[in-house]
Amino acid sequence: MRLSHEGNAAKQAESTEPAKASASELTNSRDSWNVISLSTSEEEMFVADEYKITFKIVQKQKEKSRAFALLNESREKVLSMLKELNVDKSSYDLRSMRISNDIERRRDGKRVKVGYEAEQEVEIKLANKSLSDAVERKLATLDFIDDFETVGGLKNADSLEVETIKRTCKKVLKQADVYAKSVGAKVGKVLAAEGNSNVNERNSYSDSVGINARLNVS
Repeated sequence: MRLSHEGNAAKQAESTEPAKASASELTNSRDSWNVISLSTSEEEMFVADEYKITFKIVQKQKEKSRAFALLNESREKVLSMLKELNVDKSSYDLRSMRISNDIERRRDGKRVKVGYEAEQEVEIKLANKSLSDAVERKLATLDFIDDFETVGGLKNADSLEVETIKRTCKKVLKQADVYAKSVGAKVGKVLAAEGNSNVNERNSYSDSVGINARLNVS
């Protein structure tokens, strides 16, 4: 008999009734096992303790040298702002500068080069929400900032994710035990297991971060 629950996972159940079989029948004992299919999930919400700000510094000019020069000036303005807000140098990362052709599409559909676009990506990690908000407000006043985003995260996200997975495993095993006992059986060995988990970072307007895990077992 196969017992199923919503999902694709399964848990093996062993009959509690004493089996009367010959030695040859016992050798192929798999036939005396029933399978319960189970799937479950777990989600835990945490208060964010780290805020990651990412953005690009972008300058477009007809001349390549001018685009680079303005990019350097813009970067210095950003660094000066961070220093003013007492953001430690270890809290931000400046990526490599890149230069590419600045292409525009005309009304007739043709793509035309109008100059050069210089850009540099920046990432800032802050533990203080009020400081993160202050940096956001300053960046919003700079017209050369592009692809600006702030998300809340967790410093120990990996360990918290592991704990959530463990709770999910205990939950599905408990459910398997309930299902098995309901038909006069007991839980046996796990035949197979598969699942996934992830950390849901949220935008800066939310202080919560969700960690969820889903598990299917056989």
